[in-house]
Amino acid sequence: MAETAPPTDAVYGVLGCDARWLALSVGWPGGAAGCDGPSCGSDMASTYWFFRAGPQGWETITASRTAGCGQVHKTEPQFPARLCAALPALPG
Repeated sequence: MAETAPPTDAVYGVLGCDARWLALSVGWPGGAAGCDGPSCGSDMASTYWFFRAGPQGWETITASRTAGCGQVHKTEPQFPARLCAALPALPG
């Protein structure tokens, strides 16, 4: 999932997937900039990532921390609501 530019300690969770669409939760300690050293806590900063299948593999549509499908539907109205409608807003 190089598209999400995660550090090596990122954690992925599939939120929903079918033959054409993918929703992931990508989390990492300390947020997008990462975190190392004694000041890092165990809290993970997560973001939802949305993809469509393309000829070369998964193509990024957008990323969001908001609830539901609003952000992904701004970019790709055909993204299936069943894969994003129940997503809660992420803290932070």
